[in-house]
Amino acid sequence: MIQTDDLFIYIALVVEVVSPGEPGDQSNYDRDYVEKRREYAERGIPEYWLIDPERQVVLVLTLRGQSYHEQRFTGQAAIVSPAESKRSPSPQGWQVTN
Repeated sequence: MIQTDDLFIYIALVVEVVSPGEPGDQSNYDRDYVEKRREYAERGIPEYWLIDPERQVVLVLTLRGQSYHEQRFTGQAAIVSPAESKRSPSPQGWQVTN
């Protein structure tokens, strides 16, 4: 939840496409994989998706306490939000394709 003067904003989900880069690259990889994860957890954002086209992976991160639990989806695996799976007994999901 983010609070401005008289307004509360609840953000349920953040989805980001990862910038190109390698671990240790302060301008891209570390920002996307490390810093933003910490910032979003501090803000209490319950779900955060990282889409990494270069590595062909989607990470679905679910906030548990003060940190995120990570689920990794690759290839043809259906991507299912933990929040969606609680609402629907048969979620359709998404697929990672080239």
